[in-house]
Amino acid sequence: MMLKILPKKVPKTGDSGSPALWIGLILLGLAGIGILAVSRKRK
Repeated sequence: MMLKILPKKVPKTGDSGSPALWIGLILLGLAGIGILAVSRKRK
């Protein structure tokens, strides 16, 4: 009798996500903070 070994399904962990998306979001956040700081300084 022979046993058949089936490959296990690996869960997705998000490691294949695009780092460009996260870098873009960080840059947008930093730009927003910079705009707020400049506008508050002018008042």
